[in-house]
Amino acid sequence: MNGNSKSLSFADAYGLGLIAKNPQGDDWSVIMANLSPNAREIAEAMLNDSGSREAKSAAKNLLTFAVKVGTDQA
Repeated sequence: MNGNSKSLSFADAYGLGLIAKNPQGDDWSVIMANLSPNAREIAEAMLNDSGSREAKSAAKNLLTFAVKVGTDQA
C-alpha cells in the first residue's frame, strides 16, 4: 500500500473476504497468488500481522467486520 492506495478489484475484495472469514483455517496460497499487490499486503497483515500501518488497519477492519457479519447471521 505504502501511499499507493488504489481501488481493489471485485476479485481482490472477494479473496480478502474469504481470508477474513477464516484466516487461520486454510492454505490461502492460491488466493494470495491471484491478489493485486495492495490486496496481498492486506492479506499478509491478516495472516501474519505484517505490513504497513495502513495494511494492518485495513486487515483489522476486515477481520472485525467478518466477525460481526458472522455473528449477525448465526
